[in-house]
Amino acid sequence: MSRDDVMAFEQFGPYTPVRVTGGIETAHGEFEGRPANISFGFDDAGLSYIQVWKYEGKDYAAAKAAALDVFALFGDRFDGAAMRDIDRKDGKKLDAGSVAAVLETVFGTAQKLGKKFAAENKVWATFILDMDPIKQPRNGKLHAQFSYSARYDTFYVFVFQDRPSAPSRAAKGNVRLDKMDPSGTPQ
Repeated sequence: MSRDDVMAFEQFGPYTPVRVTGGIETAHGEFEGRPANISFGFDDAGLSYIQVWKYEGKDYAAAKAAALDVFALFGDRFDGAAMRDIDRKDGKKLDAGSVAAVLETVFGTAQKLGKKFAAENKVWATFILDMDPIKQPRNGKLHAQFSYSARYDTFYVFVFQDRPSAPSRAAKGNVRLDKMDPSGTPQ
């Protein structure tokens, strides 16, 4: 699909340009029957990815609920979910209780830890967890990313659909630290 093909879905517009990616986005998209911000990235071959903003905000409980919704979606449609470096010792698939515990461990403390890192070490912390469905759809590659940015005091829950041949979106690590300059801006 081209940019014009996407924008032809007028019922989801208006579409606005995204300066950072060169793509477009709409605040009037729909994901799983609910309103959602959706971004579209393009390259020379056309639509290269879709990014659903499942949650963006300061409410940890809402972010956790959105992440668990994504886990349930992957379970219902794609035979479960896998999270890098998080395996059950009994060899069974991840369940909602295990994912909730991981989310609580990482994101339940993220705001407090982010403030501590900023005050004591003069760094902005970003905490990141990745999730992939066990079985990918034939026509794309799904990936979910849950993150908390201390700089913006904001939680994010994203679902991406890339081309099947796209490289992995997995973060290089679960915590990224960016130095602040004297004004508090990352360098």
